[in-house]
Amino acid sequence: MVEFDGIWQRAVTRKGEAELLERLPEVPDHAAIAETSDDRWLAAMARWVFAAGFRWRVIQAKWPTFEEAFVGFSPGIVADFSEAMESALAQEAFVHWRQQTGRPFTHLSIIVACSTDR
Repeated sequence: MVEFDGIWQRAVTRKGEAELLERLPEVPDHAAIAETSDDRWLAAMARWVFAAGFRWRVIQAKWPTFEEAFVGFSPGIVADFSEAMESALAQEAFVHWRQQTGRPFTHLSIIVACSTDR
């Protein structure tokens, strides 16, 4: 496996460090990360999980429907979803792939555990 330093050095050689640094996204500081609410972390995880299984443009266009269906991704509410509710969401018109729709429920346990630790 190639170490990141080797990849970075090749990129610096090709593009220059200044250009690479301009292209990198802004990384929030620890305070901003701590201030981010749990529902936004769960929504972000869900968005990328859905985008991995579908075209990201489809997810982007339909994201308001996801937010509504998952009740704003509030961990407390989503944690109480029954298996019947999960199945109903899988049958909704905005998503037809059960494997993908179930994954936010898997990630929910991570969010709830982290929230409890804080």
